[in-house]
Amino acid sequence: MVALPAICLTLQNIGPAARVVFYDYLPLEEGIIVITAAVLGASLGGQVPRWLRRAQPTAAARRWPIARLVALGLLMSWIASEHVRAFPASASVAERDAWASARVSKYVALKHVVAAVPEVQRDVGRIVAIAPTARDKHRFAREMNGDDMFFALDVIGERGSGVFYVQCTLDEFRVYDWRPGRWVIHGRESRIEHVPELVPH
Repeated sequence: MVALPAICLTLQNIGPAARVVFYDYLPLEEGIIVITAAVLGASLGGQVPRWLRRAQPTAAARRWPIARLVALGLLMSWIASEHVRAFPASASVAERDAWASARVSKYVALKHVVAAVPEVQRDVGRIVAIAPTARDKHRFAREMNGDDMFFALDVIGERGSGVFYVQCTLDEFRVYDWRPGRWVIHGRESRIEHVPELVPH
């Protein structure tokens, strides 16, 4: 039982999956995964003392060796899948952008909002690329009226680049709630108090 919490903490705090966190409105899938992992971990963990003592296997163990190996494989596959799907923090801007576009449903709308901010256009000119930063943590949560987005975005233009820190709730067409954003470029920070209610396209 000690191994399972250690694995979860490692994935959340050390592993690359910690860069982007998703909170679903009804997190049924995540709950099923956690319960399944807990059951498998508890079942397999109970065998560790026997393995350490090099004891003779019990009759039950002799009857179910394949089932235990399959269970172990499922648990390890679940752990590995978290890293396979994890945010590629060390990847290029294009790869980080592609990852977020494929997995964050309102990410494209968020890019349109940021790219249309006058201060951003003034400082960097025409936008060449936008992507989640490699060093910050990002999260998004699904709500009834859209997605809550908490992102730090690398914004690269023809005349320079900066980082836009954004917190808002939006869907594909409308910004429902905008908390003041921060636009940082060349050590200078600007607060972005307002954006248009309709998402630019």
